[in-house]
Amino acid sequence: MYLLDDNKLVSEGKELLDPFMAERVTNIGYDVSCESFIKEPGTEEPKITLGPNESAFVKTSEIMKLPDDMIAYVQLRNSRIRQGLTLDAPIYQPGHNTKVFFRITNVSKGGISLSSSDELATVIFIQLDKAVKTPYSGTFSNEMNYEGMGDYSSNYSEQISKVDKKINNLEKLERNIYANVLAIMAVFVGVFSLININVSLVTQNIAIKTLLVTDFTMVGAIGFLIAMVSFITSSHKKIIWLPSVIAFAVALILAIVL
Repeated sequence: MYLLDDNKLVSEGKELLDPFMAERVTNIGYDVSCESFIKEPGTEEPKITLGPNESAFVKTSEIMKLPDDMIAYVQLRNSRIRQGLTLDAPIYQPGHNTKVFFRITNVSKGGISLSSSDELATVIFIQLDKAVKTPYSGTFSNEMNYEGMGDYSSNYSEQISKVDKKINNLEKLERNIYANVLAIMAVFVGVFSLININVSLVTQNIAIKTLLVTDFTMVGAIGFLIAMVSFITSSHKKIIWLPSVIAFAVALILAIVL
């Protein structure tokens, strides 16, 4: 059992692949050409863009006909591996007559655009010591158009839903952090303002009535500021107004009664 090298492929390639172009022969394989991409059952496209974790099947231009003493497998080109693609393909068995099909998946974090002019994969041929007793005659014999494609849309939808949920949770956490920081800043500003005003009023011998009304008004203003911050950055928009309303009400009552 041995690999077919470039010498063997040049001399025997026309019997294995149709169409066959000698310039596509590598030292130990043959660079197949892409005919179309299949993302949905029954549809073929000359160009596609794969998002993260998306897959598509590749239909090659070549028809491969293996003798009874040879197998073949498909290998992704190194440049495509580095780009962020992975490849899944069967081992083509002795006697298999078919178009070459394989699945590519984008495992990178960004989109990858591909066209039918791109070179994606190489077919490696292995010569067996002797012909097999039972050549391949399974479901995918003489397959020229891709059949039996699974529907991955539900899997993608589930993954996208999980990602969206995580993004929403992060955005909610970010808003809460901002709200807490702004609320703390508002409290500090309010407390220092309240202290300064009280010191100023005491030194001026202001009546206790005026001092209390001013203090409760300031507390109401601080509560209103905190409520505004939370109202903008958070979903809790009812009970947070209560302290401000109470403080303003007490200030009003003191101004009237005293």
